[in-house]
Amino acid sequence: MIGWLRPGSARIGSDGKDCHYGPIVTAVPLFLDPRVIIDASLRYVAYSAGGDNVEVPSVTVLEIDWERLEDRSARVLQARRRAVVSGPEAAREVQAAIDARHPAQAAAQPAAGPCRNAERVAVVPSWRLPGGRALAVGGSTWRLLSPTALRLPPTAAEDFVALRPAKATPGDPPATDNATRSRCLALVGSGAEQPGFRSQVFEHAGRCFHITRGNPPDSGPGGGHPPAAVSPREQALVAVYERPVSGSVSTEPADAPPAPVASLSPFARLGPGDTEWLVGVRGGHAGWLAVRGQDAAGEVRLLGLP
Repeated sequence: MIGWLRPGSARIGSDGKDCHYGPIVTAVPLFLDPRVIIDASLRYVAYSAGGDNVEVPSVTVLEIDWERLEDRSARVLQARRRAVVSGPEAAREVQAAIDARHPAQAAAQPAAGPCRNAERVAVVPSWRLPGGRALAVGGSTWRLLSPTALRLPPTAAEDFVALRPAKATPGDPPATDNATRSRCLALVGSGAEQPGFRSQVFEHAGRCFHITRGNPPDSGPGGGHPPAAVSPREQALVAVYERPVSGSVSTEPADAPPAPVASLSPFARLGPGDTEWLVGVRGGHAGWLAVRGQDAAGEVRLLGLP
């Protein structure tokens, strides 16, 4: 029989006593002699593979995608593989992080009973960095760049300006004449819209920002999740294009859009109040894209990504 190490999620019930188990994040066979580290923000999990059954030691880094529900609880949506680092050095650093958290067990026999394999797992300190997080692993600092938007301090809004909706010349009624319409609108309607999603187009400094947000039809009530587990948040995807020059993009819906200069898919999962789109123009956030709104507590929040 193959043994497994299965890091998973759990939460304490409202009575403060019951423990409710959630989805398994990953499953690693014990014949790989794994060691698992979890960053203190519960965002990243990394596990090593070594021992006699592994020719080349390695470390696999996973990112956990959490879903915030209406009752303010959370569930694991998925664990995405971010990187695989081959070589003994990374595996040794993970082992060093384990030994630092379990010094009494570093040279002892593995524990037995319900706590067996606990000596294989440790939580490591982590902190925010611009565009990602840093993890303290065995005396080294690992930097992980985030593929999705991160929460920024409210003061960072000073580095941003609002994106302008792409539309007809301000003050004019809706127009069909290309001479009075934003050239970015030539991107609207290119290709078929995805069911459950809606699109907006913004522009700034010669760039067009095509933003699509929504959820697949099967993610709502009656689509496989009980009503209590339905989240009001939506997926947001962003594609950035060079603003078309006159005649460079056909307005025929059947024509494919040009290739984007940047694609942020996904950008983030957004709440209903996250509606003010911004672009960084100065300071350490120049070139960032952000959205401003309110969190569940009614506080202003800013989510951004370089």
